[in-house]
Amino acid sequence: MQSRNPNNSRGIDISHYQTVSSWQRVRDSGIVDFVYAKASQGISWVDSSFLTHVAGARSVGLPVGAYHYLDAGDQATAIAEAENFAMVIAGLPLELDPVVDVEDAANTAEAALAFLQRFEKVTGRRPMVYTYPSFIDEKLSNALADYRLWYAYYNADGTPADRGGWTEWTFLQYSEKGYVPGIDGPVDLDEFNGRVEDVFNEINKLQAQCQTLLNTAEAHIERIVQLEGAVKQLNEKNNMSCPDWAKDAIVAAMNTTLPNGQKLVDTPDGGSYDFYRLVTILHRANII
Repeated sequence: MQSRNPNNSRGIDISHYQTVSSWQRVRDSGIVDFVYAKASQGISWVDSSFLTHVAGARSVGLPVGAYHYLDAGDQATAIAEAENFAMVIAGLPLELDPVVDVEDAANTAEAALAFLQRFEKVTGRRPMVYTYPSFIDEKLSNALADYRLWYAYYNADGTPADRGGWTEWTFLQYSEKGYVPGIDGPVDLDEFNGRVEDVFNEINKLQAQCQTLLNTAEAHIERIVQLEGAVKQLNEKNNMSCPDWAKDAIVAAMNTTLPNGQKLVDTPDGGSYDFYRLVTILHRANII
C-alpha cells in the first residue's frame, strides 16, 4: 500500500464519545478537511450524537460521511444491520461514501460481505470497509478486497504492507488519540488518499455535464414532440375530405378523362390541402 502524503486531506471520525464544543474552532484549526460520524450499530441502535455531528460539521462547510459498526456474525443479522444503517442515513446530505466498521470479534467475512451487498442493493451506494491489519489476517483474508479500504494503521514511520488483497487505502486512520481544537478529549485522526475538494470538484463537474446532457436531451425530446405533431398534422392534411370550396373543381376533375382513358381524379376525398388548391386553380383557369 502507499505511504502517507503531507499533501493529502486530513479529517476525523467521531461518535457519541466525543463532545464538540465549537465546530468553528474545528474548522479553523486547519487540520480537519472532512468528518466521519458514527450513525448506527447492530440491527436497531442509532448513535445519539449522529444528527448533531452531521449538522454541526455541515454548518461550517465540512464534507461529512457516516459509518456503521457491525455486530453481526451471521448473514441474516448482517442484512438486518445494513437495512438499519440505510434507514438512519436516508435522505441526509452526506458527501463521503458510507462505511461499515468490521472489527468486532463476532464478525465473519461472510457476514461483512452480506452487509455490503445488501446495503448497496438498498441504497445504490457502494460502501467502504474499515478494519485493521490483524483482523484482516485472522478473519477476512481476501474476501472483501473488491471494496475500498479505510485502514486503521498507527505506525507513523512505516508504509502499510499489502494485505487481504488490498494494495491501496482510500482512508487511513493514523491515530486514535488525536487532539483537535473545539473537541473535548481525544479523537481519531484520518487521512484521505488525495484532496477531498478535488473529488468534489470533479463530482460537481460531472453533475454539471450530466445537467447539460439532460438539458440537451430535454430539448431533443421537445423537438421530437413538435415533429411528431407536425407529422400528425401533415397526415391529417393528406387525408382530408374535399372542402366545400373545392367541390366544383373536384367534380370537374372527376369528369375529365386523360388521353390514356383514365380519370384525372377517381374519388373526391383523401387528398391534401395543396392538391385541392391545385385542382381549384386549374378549374378556375378553365383547364379542367
